[in-house]
Amino acid sequence: MRLRLRLYALLSGISGSLGNNFVPYQVAVTGAAATSVAYAQGVNGLGSGFVQVVASGPMARSSWKAGWLFASTLLLGLLWLLLPLFASGVPLLILFTLTVLLGGLQGLALQMVVGHHSRPWARGRDLSTIAFLSGLGGLLAFALAAVLTGIYHDVRLLYGLAGAIYVAAAVCGAGLGEGGEAPRLYWRESEEDALAMRKFLLASGVFGFFWGFAWPLFTLTQAKVIGMRYYEYSVAQLLALLSTLAFQPLAGVFVDKGPRKALFFSRLGLAAFPLGFALSTKAWQVYVINGATGLISALVNISSAGYIYAAAEPQAWARYLAQYNMVNGVLTMAGSIAGGLSVDLLLPHLGLQGALFASYQLAFVGRVVSSLLFLRLREPPRTRG
Repeated sequence: MRLRLRLYALLSGISGSLGNNFVPYQVAVTGAAATSVAYAQGVNGLGSGFVQVVASGPMARSSWKAGWLFASTLLLGLLWLLLPLFASGVPLLILFTLTVLLGGLQGLALQMVVGHHSRPWARGRDLSTIAFLSGLGGLLAFALAAVLTGIYHDVRLLYGLAGAIYVAAAVCGAGLGEGGEAPRLYWRESEEDALAMRKFLLASGVFGFFWGFAWPLFTLTQAKVIGMRYYEYSVAQLLALLSTLAFQPLAGVFVDKGPRKALFFSRLGLAAFPLGFALSTKAWQVYVINGATGLISALVNISSAGYIYAAAEPQAWARYLAQYNMVNGVLTMAGSIAGGLSVDLLLPHLGLQGALFASYQLAFVGRVVSSLLFLRLREPPRTRG
């Protein structure tokens, strides 16, 4: 893959981690209701998925997908530069929603460019390279965030830095070509491929609900039960990224050998998080959880895209990537809102820790049961033998 694409992945990883990861935590710290925290956690998937479904057709037919990547990244950077001016309450959530919409367009464009630049026989490893560089960018971002929030105790500076780095990434992405072979203008999808993708989307949607259900619980545990400061939260994210980066190359090999198995084991492994957080009352316990689950996170990073690249023709990549992101976004958003409502409803009866513990058990059981759906998927024939 081209050096410009690798550099773009690094820069966008820095900017994305400086911005997106701190807004939901800021909402929780300011004392918002659990449902507001749930909205901030879940809107990312829903909003980006909606935009991707709308844009997938025009993008698939476009002869310059790198142009989509440049424009969306530049606009995203300009919006993050504005965010520090309105970083509170409803204006914060509105502007964050707008960044999510543009981020969805940028994410789909990046997936398309990566797909066309990757090697057909090693897409899992090429996806891992991009995920590794993006994760490395996130690592640098959280290291910088830990220092800056420890000194200034304010996250608005991070949003401005995210905007500036997004602009730099856009300039870098402007020189990317298409890569790979030109797609056929006329083609017909086989019934077998279409059925396989429908099953994949169904399994992803059901699991996505219980995946998102736990998201506001994690944030509330760290912000309200443990009372982690911004720099402690940054350290937790740093440890998670370090662990993920260590296993990312191995995850690429697993995906190349069998995307279906990689999907199943990554989703089953995600069930460990609700159990771990349900028992956490200290920051060091969160550090241990984040540091010990790197392979799971590394597989989650690439297994869905790896399955789509293997199970669908290149002409259908944009459509299925967008549909997956939309289905996953809608159901994780619904799950996130449900998780927040669960805590709000149980809070008067069980107290905060009791409400969180009961909700974590629902998330755990749901994740385990729904992960079994991935065992019913077809192993893509392009990966056999």
